Amino acid sequence: MQLVQETNSAQRGKKIIMKFNSRFFEEQGIIKEDPESSVEKILPLLKEISENLRKEGVPVNDDCRINMEEFSDLRGTEEIKKDKEKIKNREESWYGGLSDEKIIKEKQNEKDGEKLEMLTIALFSKFLRERFVVARSSRYDDIFNGVDTIILEKETGNLVCAFDEVADTSGPDLQGKIKDVTEKNKKGSRLKYGLIMKDGKIEKGNIEGAPIFYLALPKERINDGIKNLSASAEKTDYEKKLFKYFIDLIQLQYSAFRLEKDISKGKVETFKSVLEKLKESR
Repeated sequence: MQLVQETNSAQRGKKIIMKFNSRFFEEQGIIKEDPESSVEKILPLLKEISENLRKEGVPVNDDCRINMEEFSDLRGTEEIKKDKEKIKNREESWYGGLSDEKIIKEKQNEKDGEKLEMLTIALFSKFLRERFVVARSSRYDDIFNGVDTIILEKETGNLVCAFDEVADTSGPDLQGKIKDVTEKNKKGSRLKYGLIMKDGKIEKGNIEGAPIFYLALPKERINDGIKNLSASAEKTDYEKKLFKYFIDLIQLQYSAFRLEKDISKGKVETFKSVLEKLKESR
C-alpha cells in the first residue's frame, strides 16, 4: 500500500512539473537559442566564485565543490583516502572502467547533470551571495548522499537547504528524483562533509536535517542558461526569469510536501521559512 502511495505521489509530481515547465517558459517568453553550449564558458565564473568563497573560509576547489582534503583534521587522512577510493570505484563503474581522473572529469563535464549543477551554482550565487553561502557538495556527498548543492545562511550560520538537480522535466529520471527527495525529507538531507557557520567562521562536520529540493531543467534549457549567463554582477532579465523558474519550482514542492502525511508539521514550516528567504532574494 505504501509503495502504491509513493508511486502515485511521484506521478503527481511528474505531471505538475511537466505542465509547469511548459507553461512557465511560454509565459516568460524565454526563446530557445542554439542548443550547443560548452561548459568551458562557465568554468572561469565558477573559479571566481570559488576564490570569493575561500576568502570567506569555505573549503572549495576551483569548481565550487567542497574539498574533502580540507577535512583531514576532522576525518583523518585514512578515512578520506577510503572515501575517495569509493568515489573512484563508483566512477569507474560509470565510465566503463576508466581510471584516468582527468578523462573522467572531462566526461563528467559533458553530462547534462554536471552542467546543471554548475549553472545552478553560478545563478544562485549571483542572487543569494549577500545573505547566503552557495557551494557544491563534496563528490562523496554528491554520489552517496544525493546532495548536489548546499546553501548556508550567513546570519544564522545554518545549512538552510540542499538541492538535488536532474537534467529532465519528464520521464523516469524525474519520477525517481521526486520519490527520492520526498523520502529524504522525512529526516532531511545528510552530509558527511558538511559545513555550518558559527560566529562568522566556517565549521566542518556531519550535517543532517536541512530540507532538500530537486531542481529540474531539460538539456536545451541548460544549454540556453549557460549561453545566456552573464559574468557581470548585474542580473540580466534572462537570469531573473530563470531564477524565478527555480523559486517557483521550489514553491510547487513546498505545496506538494504539505500533502505528505509522513512529513511533520514542523518540517513543513521549515520548508516555508526557507522558501520565504529565497523569495526575498529575487
